[in-house]
Amino acid sequence: MAISIKYKLFLVIMLATSFITISMYLLMQWSFDRGFLEYANTKEQQHLDYFSEALADEYRNQGSWDFVRQQRQLWRALIEESQPDNRAMGYRSPLRELENQSFSPPHRRKDGHRPPSHRPPRDARPRDRSRRHDKGSRPPPRFDGRPPPGKRPPPGKRPPPGAERNGFHQRISLFASNKVLIFGPNVKDLDKPMTPVLLDGTTIGYLSLKKRQQLSEANELLFLEQQNETLLTIAGIALAISLLLALPLASHIVKPIKSLTRSTKELTSGFYKTRTKVSTQDEIGNLSRDFNILAQTLENNEEARQRWIADISHELRTPLSILRGEIEAIIDGIRSSDHRSMESLLQEVVQLSRLVNDLYELSLSDLGALDYRKEDINLIDVLDSCVDNFASQLSEKSIELNKHYPSQRKIVVHADRERLRQLFINLLKNTKRYTDEQGQLDIKVQIKKRQVFIYFMDSAPGVPEKSINKLFDRLYRVESSRNRAHGGAGLGLAICQNIVEAHQGEINAKASPLGGLWITIQLPLL
Repeated sequence: MAISIKYKLFLVIMLATSFITISMYLLMQWSFDRGFLEYANTKEQQHLDYFSEALADEYRNQGSWDFVRQQRQLWRALIEESQPDNRAMGYRSPLRELENQSFSPPHRRKDGHRPPSHRPPRDARPRDRSRRHDKGSRPPPRFDGRPPPGKRPPPGKRPPPGAERNGFHQRISLFASNKVLIFGPNVKDLDKPMTPVLLDGTTIGYLSLKKRQQLSEANELLFLEQQNETLLTIAGIALAISLLLALPLASHIVKPIKSLTRSTKELTSGFYKTRTKVSTQDEIGNLSRDFNILAQTLENNEEARQRWIADISHELRTPLSILRGEIEAIIDGIRSSDHRSMESLLQEVVQLSRLVNDLYELSLSDLGALDYRKEDINLIDVLDSCVDNFASQLSEKSIELNKHYPSQRKIVVHADRERLRQLFINLLKNTKRYTDEQGQLDIKVQIKKRQVFIYFMDSAPGVPEKSINKLFDRLYRVESSRNRAHGGAGLGLAICQNIVEAHQGEINAKASPLGGLWITIQLPLL
């Protein structure tokens, strides 16, 4: 079963939204992890600066770096106390008092040697259990990266093996002023930047801290896990909202398409009055407007076709009725079969034959089947020949003929000579038929911008303004009874229009300054 466009749009919207949401989630997760790692390294550098100050103060009290090797608890107590949060609270590590209880600095003997150490073994050292915090008190932050009791990261986010043994105190190294290692892991590259330990402006040592390449402390991983869960929740909510909005949005987009589908079915059924509502200004709206224009055109063509059939029937019926009446009158003996009766019958037959020929030529022109043999010809020669041949017929009605040709007597166009002759003869016949006696006809030729213009301007009677735009319609006549009496069927100007358009030209009509009709023909030059 074919999937409708509505559900195709729904799937496209959902896939696009899902891709964007997942991509943003992954990018935000990567950006947050990277940024948080940089933040953690920055905090550790600040911790290192504070630790440098604490070491300098302890060096002042001890007088040497020996305490670093001998008093490990003090070293770790200084690290714990120099944490930024602990330093701000004035926190004092319990490891310092534990170290004081378990170790007393040895005094030098008079001979300059240290007495043997009486430091008890690690297992024999007393443990001060009085420093335990009350149940409601907050334990101090741990410097080994472990979270407070009861708050462990989920199994999938536990620190990697050895992470708790790779805390701040495991990555820090102390060097003497000559960069000889005193305590901590060895550093291969001694030229890299180190943090100096300054005492009264004098460098007494250097501290080196290996930067972390990934987050490994449990409390940091727990925080990241919480943030990732928050981001995942936001992404899920975004996907759910997209799911709820995608189907109504797809339905809204498809709605005008469904309207177009219904209207198209009505149009194919022959109901040309159908129209579709234009509700948008986008491509679908443009399609709806074009559809309405198409429906209007088909409706006009259908009306024109029906009118065309009715007009043809009327035009054929009139001469046939006259022929039938006269023949029946002759048969019944009402009229005699003399020469005059035969001439009347012949006139109606000629009129009918002319109408049929005009209809045939017009139909051929509409189908594009009219035979055109185009060649390069001189327009002035063709026009002047037609005018000279028709001049005698114009003089029968005492119509004055005026010709205005350009000084350039050779105007070359690519056209069919015989079709141009037919065009000019039709226009001359119109002037003879409809112009009053003692009238005037001006024919003028001009050249403008690679175009040649031929003007036919005759005298009264004129054409009403409302009828000028209909003169090129088939079988249209301003006064049907008078025109039929003059022998016109209303097809001459329609044939002229088809001939001009076949030569890539234009023809139009307007009121003439002489009181009659002004026909303008525009043809392209070579």
